[in-house]
Amino acid sequence: MPLRREWLREGLPDFAGSLHVALYPRRDLLGLTDFELWQRYSSSIQQTLIETGEIESAEFFPETAKEALANFARDQRTSRARRQPADIRAELRELGLPRSLEWLLALDFEEWLFFRDERELAISAATTQGFLTMFIVDDT
Repeated sequence: MPLRREWLREGLPDFAGSLHVALYPRRDLLGLTDFELWQRYSSSIQQTLIETGEIESAEFFPETAKEALANFARDQRTSRARRQPADIRAELRELGLPRSLEWLLALDFEEWLFFRDERELAISAATTQGFLTMFIVDDT
């Protein structure tokens, strides 16, 4: 279960859809790659978990191993992995975060993957406080 979770139905400026943010404990995963693989496997339930705090088994539709590995490899190629904390904070500030998410700027970032285009936003990060996921779901 997340240490902290936030759901913003109204999302962020420049994006269509709601924003989902969760910080998970570090104790169960070895690093950012493990977190990314776990997150990909459990992605079908992440939205509901962040919104309600409950895991809905009916919402769980894991990818096949072949699909998951292909998508993971694609995302690793298209994301920008960085290790400079000032960069990710600058990216977060540019998103126009509401006050309720200012706690993100206080995290101690170690490594992250950041993907943004005209429609999508996806951030995964290893911080000393835990593993962070942040994504937009266009539920319109």
